Formats: sequence, structure tokens, C-alpha cells
Amino acid sequence: MQILGVGVDIIENSRIKKSIKNKKFLSRVFSKIEIVNSRNISNKSNYFSKRFAAKEAFSKAVGSGFRNGLNFNDISVVKDRYGKPSIKLNTQLKNIIKKNLNVKSRCIFINFWWKETFYCICYIRKKWLWIKIFIENAKTLFFALIIAILIRSLFFQPFYIPSSSMEPNLLVGDRLFVSKYTYGYSKHSFPFSPNLFSGRILYDKPNRGDVIVFKTPTDNRTDYIKRLIGLPGDTVQFIDGDIYLNENQILKTKIKNLMKINCGNNFLNTIAHEEKLPNGIQYTAVYDKNNTFQNSDKFTVPKDHYFFLGDNRDCSKDSRFLGSVGYVHKDNLVGKARINFFFFRSKSWKYI
Repeated sequence: MQILGVGVDIIENSRIKKSIKNKKFLSRVFSKIEIVNSRNISNKSNYFSKRFAAKEAFSKAVGSGFRNGLNFNDISVVKDRYGKPSIKLNTQLKNIIKKNLNVKSRCIFINFWWKETFYCICYIRKKWLWIKIFIENAKTLFFALIIAILIRSLFFQPFYIPSSSMEPNLLVGDRLFVSKYTYGYSKHSFPFSPNLFSGRILYDKPNRGDVIVFKTPTDNRTDYIKRLIGLPGDTVQFIDGDIYLNENQILKTKIKNLMKINCGNNFLNTIAHEEKLPNGIQYTAVYDKNNTFQNSDKFTVPKDHYFFLGDNRDCSKDSRFLGSVGYVHKDNLVGKARINFFFFRSKSWKYI
């Protein structure tokens, strides 16, 4: 709660005891309701002393001065529904509070502490300030959410690597930024893939070797991250464990004879190779030493589709599996992996 004003007053009881004998004093200082309520009070000096101190304290808390045609009889000190003293104001005084405190009178809450019969502390606070705070925070969160959605949809989106299909280049637990603008925008560029438009706008073709996040064609919902191998019209085939792209073997050089790589909850003993695509892109791929994927049918990539493989060749569900992933349409591309901002093993930044 925000404190708007505090007032303190001490009144001498004997002074009020003498003054209340004067009817003009009573009518000038106390409201009609206070005078009526006093008729059944035996100790009237205590009754009026409390209210006089409360009015003085209240006037100091408000800071209005009460010199512009207002009197204390514009204020009534009454008990609220809980039996605690409270202030009842006339319309003119409510308007002064609104002007001086820059707040609606219905938002004012007044508290008193009485010490015996002549000491009063009054503080005024906004009763519904929490509503204003809630609204202001809601506005801030709303605009922050809009900005975050725009950045996430148009520029960069963070992703978490949940599987080992891209090891040793991307590890489980890695976090990376994916650029959304690299290949243009489709409905999958936005949260929940809303049908805002069809096709892809500002489209720019991806390159072989790009590490790309895409929505799986089977449900158009699940995010996968793989390396692009085949472009539209390409043929891809595994022969004796080697990859042939358009009838030409992808060059690979053994760089490590034995590398232990994750595969779900298990480990694979793999052989690491450096592969080189026709456009000169090089990367590390690993193959199971004992039971690697050997031979496949020839895959012919359809128009406007792409063929993806995981770098962990024998622990990756990718375009080789036509029933679950298969060829990926260009509209399913989400973005290009750019920066690994939390590299699981070194906890550092790494450009992909």
C-alpha cells in the first residue's frame, strides 16, 4: 500500500470539555451525525475529544488546509462495519482530496490510532493500489511478451538439444540460437504455427552442410535439428557405409579410430570421420564401429524438399526413415543454427 499522507494531533481533554458547552462550537466543528450519536454517550468530552483530534490529524494528513470554505463539520468520524474509527467525507471534501492527492476518493483508506482520549495518528493510503500495480505490471509483461514474440519469430529463437543425434558437434543439453530470417518465413516461424499465410516469404535457399531446425513432416509440430545433405533433385544413397551424393562418394577422412558417443541411455564405440561436401563444407561425423548403417535404396529428393542426416549416423532418426521423417518440405524449415551459447562440456559460446 502507498502512504499518501500522515497526520498527528494531541488535544487537551479539558479544553474540549469546556468548548462543547457552546452549541456554536459543536455545530461548527462536528457534523450532525456526530452530534446525534453523542446523545447516548455518557462521557461526551472523551467522545468529542477523540473526534476533534481525528479531524485535526486527518486535515494534516490530507494537507488541504481547510481554508477554502470547508469546516470540520464536513468530516464525520464514524465507526466502520468492523467497529473501527473511520472518516466519512462530503462531496466537496472528496473533490479536494482528489485534487491534492491526485487520486480518486474511493481509493482512499483512512486509519487512526487513539491514545486514551486526546492523541490521534491518521495515515491515508490507497486502498486499491494493488490493482494499479497489477495493471502496470500486466502492461509491462504484455509489451515484453510482444517484443519477445517478434524477436523469436523474426530474428532469433533459442533451442535446447534433447538428443544425441548430432554428436559430437551438438551435445545433449546444448542451447543454441537459430536465425529465423536466413531462409525467409513460413507459418512455422511463429509460435504454434498459425495459418497466417501459405508458402514461404522472403525465401532464400539453404546450402548443403547447414545445420537446420525444421518441423517433422509427420506432425508439423516436433522440432528436429539435422545437417542438410541433399537438395531438391539430388540423389542420396548409402553403399557399404559410404554416402553417395548424385552418384559421387562424399569424401571422408578418418580422424579418430575410437570415440565413445552417446546414443540415448547407451554408448556407441564409433569411428570419427571428417566429411567434405561438394561445396567445400567440412564437419565431423561418427559411425558405429561394429554395426554401422551399410546400404540403402537410392533416395531422390523431390522438388521443394530437402534430405537431412544426423552427424551421429547410427543414432539418428532422419530423412533415411521415410515413414517418420523422410523428405522435408521447404515450408517446414524453421531456421539455421547459428550460435551455441551454452556448450554443455565447456559452457562457452561457439559459432556453428
